[in-house]
Amino acid sequence: MPPFVEISNYPMVNKRKDKTKKTPRYKQTEDEQAIYIEKSSLGKNALLLVEGETEEAYFENLKKNAWLSNSLAGIEIQKIGNLGTALAEIKKYRTEARFVWIVVDNDKQNAFVLEENSHPFFENLSNEQLPETIRSALEIAYNQDRHTYFLSAHDYLLWLKLALGSDATIEYWDRIQHFTPTKAWLFKKFDNEYIKNPQENIKLAYSCIAFEFWLILHFEKNTMPFLWVDKEKSAEVDVGTYFKTLKPNYEKGYFDTNGREKPCNAYTCLYDDFNKEIQTRIDEWRVLTRIFTAYRNASWLQEEMQVVRKRQSDKWYEVNPYILGIDNLMAELLNIKHLRVDISYFNLTIQFDFNIQNAYLTMQIGVDDGMGFEIDHRHRLNFEIRDEMGNSFTPSIEIPLRFPNDNTPVNFQYDIPQPINTPLVLVFNDPRSHSKSSQLFILLN
Repeated sequence: MPPFVEISNYPMVNKRKDKTKKTPRYKQTEDEQAIYIEKSSLGKNALLLVEGETEEAYFENLKKNAWLSNSLAGIEIQKIGNLGTALAEIKKYRTEARFVWIVVDNDKQNAFVLEENSHPFFENLSNEQLPETIRSALEIAYNQDRHTYFLSAHDYLLWLKLALGSDATIEYWDRIQHFTPTKAWLFKKFDNEYIKNPQENIKLAYSCIAFEFWLILHFEKNTMPFLWVDKEKSAEVDVGTYFKTLKPNYEKGYFDTNGREKPCNAYTCLYDDFNKEIQTRIDEWRVLTRIFTAYRNASWLQEEMQVVRKRQSDKWYEVNPYILGIDNLMAELLNIKHLRVDISYFNLTIQFDFNIQNAYLTMQIGVDDGMGFEIDHRHRLNFEIRDEMGNSFTPSIEIPLRFPNDNTPVNFQYDIPQPINTPLVLVFNDPRSHSKSSQLFILLN
C-alpha cells in the first residue's frame, strides 16, 4: 500500500486543477462494476441456517431494509430446526467458499431438566435407583422452587446441595445426572470443532436463552438470567414475557395460521410504529440504529459475563445470559466498522477518526491499486453522519481532493449541535465514480 497522503489546510490549495500533474482518472468498465456488485452482495457468499420462524422473520425482513436491500439481496436463509440438524447440514458446505452462519439459541431443550411431561423425573424412580428419603427431599425443594430447570451443571449442583446436603449430592450425583438430559453436548461439539479448531467458512451466531434476548438488547442493557421461553411465566424468569413488557404486541414466529405475516414479529417490532402502512427510509434507519444498539450491548454483555464464563471453565454455552457471534454476524451483514482501525474497502485502505467535541471527521485513504480518483463538492453525501432519529449532517467540501496525493489526513467538519448526546454513525459510500460497492456504517461514539 502506498503511503498516506496529507491535505490539511484547504485555503492553501489552488482551486484550479494543476494541468502539469496528470492524475489517472478512475472509471470502471462494465466487468469491473459487475465484480464490485458481486463483492458488495454478501448474500452471494453467505448462507444463514436459522433455528426457527422467529429468526427467519428477522433476517428475511432485514434483507428488505431500504438501506440494505441491494447489498443483502443474495443472502440465502434456510430454517433448520435445531443445532443438531445444522451440524448435519453443514457437512455439505465445508468445501465451499461461502460463509455459513448457524443461528441458534440455548433454551430449555439444552438444560438440566427437573420435570418431564409436567412431572418431576424423580417421582418415577424406584427406591433402588433413588432412596425415598432423597426423593422426598428433592420433591420438597422442587415444590418450593418456582424454577424447574437450570442452564448449567454448576447451578444445578448448587440446587441439589441445598436440597440434599453436600454428602448426599456427592453420593447420588452420578445417579441423578443419569436421569437428567445431558446438557449442551451439541454446543460442546461445536466449540471443539468450529471455535477452538475453527473451520474457515463456518460460524456460530448464538444467543442464550432465546433469540428474544438478542431482541431485548436492541432496547436496553440486560443481564437477567431468564429460565423460560414463552411459557407464560413471570417476567422475572420468562424471556418472552419480559420482552412483551418492552413490546406488548410482539408475536413469536413469522406467519399466522392463514399464512399472513405476523404484524409485530422479530423484525417489525423494531419499528417505532409497526402498524404504519408504508415504512419510510427514516423508519428503516431507526431499525438500523436499534441493531447498532444491540451490537454495542452485546459487547457490553460479554464483558459483564466474563466472571460467570470463568466460573464455568470458559464454557460459554453454560453462561446465562450470553451472546456469541450474533454481533459479528450483524457486523458482517451491515458492514459495521469502528474508528481508528484500517478498513479494507474495494482497493482502498481507509481509517476514520472523529473528534466529538469539535465534530471533526479525520479520514486517511490509501489507494491500493494506484488508480486515482477525485472528491469534490458533489460527493458530500458520501460522508454523511446520521443520529439515531435520522437527522443528517454532511461536510462542506469546498475544493477538489485528489487521491493518491501527498500523505496527510483530510479533516471534514460537520455542523452537529453540541453537546452530542445521541449515538452518531457515519454512512460512508464509495466516492469513486460509478462504484457499486456497498456502504459502510462507522460507529462514531
